[in-house]
Amino acid sequence: FAPIVLSDPINLKPYGLDEYPLIVEITTGGEKSILRFGEEADDANRFTRSSFVRLDGKDEVIQLGPGIFAALDRKAEYFEQRRLFPVERVAKEDGSAEKVEQLAADRVDVETKDAKYTIARKNKDWSLKEADKKDDKKWKRVASEDRLDPVRRDAFLRGFPELWAEKFVERKSLEECGLKEPEFIVTVTKPSGAKIKLLIGKVSHSETRFELKAGPPGMPPRMIKEEYRYAKLEKNDKLFEIKADKLGDITAALDDLRDPQLARFKTEDVKRLEMRHGDQEIILVKVKESDKEKAKEKWRIEKPSKQDAEEKAVEEVLDKLASLQARGKEVHDDIDAKTVGLDKPRGRIKITLEEADNDGNKKEDKDAKKKTREIVYQLGVKDKESDKVYVRVDAWPRVNQLNDELWKLVSRSELAYRPRELWRIDRDAITGVTIQADRAPYHLRRVEDTWKISEPFEADIAPKDIETLAAELANPKCERFEAVKPKD
Repeated sequence: FAPIVLSDPINLKPYGLDEYPLIVEITTGGEKSILRFGEEADDANRFTRSSFVRLDGKDEVIQLGPGIFAALDRKAEYFEQRRLFPVERVAKEDGSAEKVEQLAADRVDVETKDAKYTIARKNKDWSLKEADKKDDKKWKRVASEDRLDPVRRDAFLRGFPELWAEKFVERKSLEECGLKEPEFIVTVTKPSGAKIKLLIGKVSHSETRFELKAGPPGMPPRMIKEEYRYAKLEKNDKLFEIKADKLGDITAALDDLRDPQLARFKTEDVKRLEMRHGDQEIILVKVKESDKEKAKEKWRIEKPSKQDAEEKAVEEVLDKLASLQARGKEVHDDIDAKTVGLDKPRGRIKITLEEADNDGNKKEDKDAKKKTREIVYQLGVKDKESDKVYVRVDAWPRVNQLNDELWKLVSRSELAYRPRELWRIDRDAITGVTIQADRAPYHLRRVEDTWKISEPFEADIAPKDIETLAAELANPKCERFEAVKPKD
């Protein structure tokens, strides 16, 4: 910066301040200052020309660096806010260090021509609060509070940072832009309580571009069609265009937003499984095989008896619970609990989980502090409809209609969870076998590494036959248990 004293008479032409200077008025503490900017007259690139400024008509000009005049000499449109909604940076997924932008808000209301719904945040979790559909010009409630599909939820929240005022529109009416009766209305409530309402009208135009595909040379480019729509903010007369490629995520259909999965958890995090069916109650717990810190875990029956459990039988139930889904007509929002047997549930399943309490900004840590979570399934059955089961999870209002596979698992007796392995011994430790059926017994004896029939006669035994028999006797397994207390 260099001050230049103006000579008398004052000649402002060399500094570009004579005819059309760029005037900037600044108010500080109630006092106004007027800055007049100019640049030297030169045919060279304007970003390399020197800039000059004169303050309040003083007898000096300050020489500035190149490009300052060009940076200030812009239309008002350049300084207008183009980002429509506040955003925040969050972990791309749990345990990921990668960050992405998403909407920073507490509530979003979306309204289309025939549907509207509200999504709200409580702490860090987003959920559906309510939804309505238009029925004969009147709004009818079709859904209450429910969980959101995680993929759809993320696409919804991460679509907002892509909504910008791409281009301001002049000399068009609301009717011409389809904003008298908008196609979509999106209202965002910020944490402060302030609201931003975006009205979205009809398509303004579309553009086509080509993008090279990743792959071997010679691959044809991919054609991408980009659609733009007219839009405006409520209580603001400015009309503009937005790119509509993320609009499908933000105004997704209700059925697509709702989580089809009844509950989300990792089966390996389950530490306790409780099942009640009628008068029968079965409790299974996961325990360590020894007192060692890193000892392997196993399942045990805690009730009605105390013994080891068949791992595969327990895993079968947990895998089934983790995969349960309901969509469309299988989801009931306004059903009478009594009509589907949920006023007095016929069955109940409760699982207790220990999950790593990871900070969302850190990678998954196996040694992280654990948090306990419970999930409760209530099961109802309609009279004369044994092929269906109606399930409500925790306190969520919706009722899910499923086939009877889950009911069959819940109604199994304790015997289904008893280990099929009757005992396990070292095959080489067997030195003798006595076999008795409907005839006189006979005895097999091992002498060193050779097996023989010792009684009622002596004879050699084929090695292959005795190896098969010894292996089966060392680790016998039953096909199934028939009864706890069998009758004669």
